[in-house]
Amino acid sequence: MISLLIAKENHLNNLILVGRKTFVETYKGMGSSRPEGLELFYGERTFNEERLIPVLKNSDGAESAIFVLAYFNDDIAGYAKIEFDQVPECVPVRNSAHFAQAYILKEFQKRGIGKKLFAKIIEIAKNRSYEALWLGVWEENLAAINYHQKMGFEKVGTVDWKFFHEKIEYTDTDIVMWRKI
Repeated sequence: MISLLIAKENHLNNLILVGRKTFVETYKGMGSSRPEGLELFYGERTFNEERLIPVLKNSDGAESAIFVLAYFNDDIAGYAKIEFDQVPECVPVRNSAHFAQAYILKEFQKRGIGKKLFAKIIEIAKNRSYEALWLGVWEENLAAINYHQKMGFEKVGTVDWKFFHEKIEYTDTDIVMWRKI
């Protein structure tokens, strides 16, 4: 059974666990130009108390981002994140929310969790009067690009994704994808 809930401060450890593990599972060994260990370093730098608690504390509807946790038979299985931030110029509708992240642990993939998370993200966006969603996906992550196209997203442009790793500035190109909701 799949259940979803909006992450609060008491879900911090599950969010950190899933964020770090899925980021490594998704990106380890992908892309020949990435510095070795980037995915592990990024996971630790991004999924920690300092960065996540401010987002989780703002769970009253006025937040800049929302995490939706997915459980499968009471086991944490994944999460999705929606942000209410700036929209890239290439997105045709300015009133678009950012479908920022969606990660599902490998052992829970292909069980319909991604579709349920996506439906919840759409519901959240519609409840806040957004007309569309946009996302960025690394140009080398072909599986994610194909998945999002099956979910109705179309490519509309690119943006640079910058990351600093051990004094090296690293830039990926993300494909910007968009769809009405």
